[in-house]
Amino acid sequence: MLQRAGYKTCAVGKWGLGGPFNDGDPNKQGFDHFFGYLCQREAHNYFPTHLWRNDEAIHYDGNEGHKQLIGKHYAPDEILQDALRFIDSNKSDPFFLYYATIIPHVSLQVPLDDPGLAEYRKTVNDPKPFKGSSYVANQTPHATYAAMITRMDRNVGTIIEKLKERGVYENTLIMFTSDNRTALTESEKVRRSPVR
Repeated sequence: MLQRAGYKTCAVGKWGLGGPFNDGDPNKQGFDHFFGYLCQREAHNYFPTHLWRNDEAIHYDGNEGHKQLIGKHYAPDEILQDALRFIDSNKSDPFFLYYATIIPHVSLQVPLDDPGLAEYRKTVNDPKPFKGSSYVANQTPHATYAAMITRMDRNVGTIIEKLKERGVYENTLIMFTSDNRTALTESEKVRRSPVR
């Protein structure tokens, strides 16, 4: 519908409605441009071996696979940069940007040089490390989760600043939603659940 109305359309981030080369592919579902994960299971690792740009896999040397805590290429940074390029390329035309950030979903991962991580490690109580199971182990899960949320806030702010820089902010509708509730551990869920 938006394409028919003259909008350029872009989806970046996590796409969970169909993998590459099938009818659920975002380029077959109304998006002119896609960049990110084409499998929601792969989106549980922030240092993936590859992401997809339309029908091309973009491979990342230095990201070795699923159970790796860190790597050279942090997917949310790559996704943000692609979103900013889309805004730059379409500032003169109506556009729709679907920014499906994966932050702060598990696995709990941020680059080790993230400024928020260093700060939160000093101030957030991390009673015990997360040993991992289907997700990557993490020595400071609460501090990492807080750093991820701060990073998400900063990324959204960067997009807003780009809209202002390009002179389209005042004519842009921004909606922010979430499809997940908190990522509390089982013991925290029990502790915070209402008394019956």
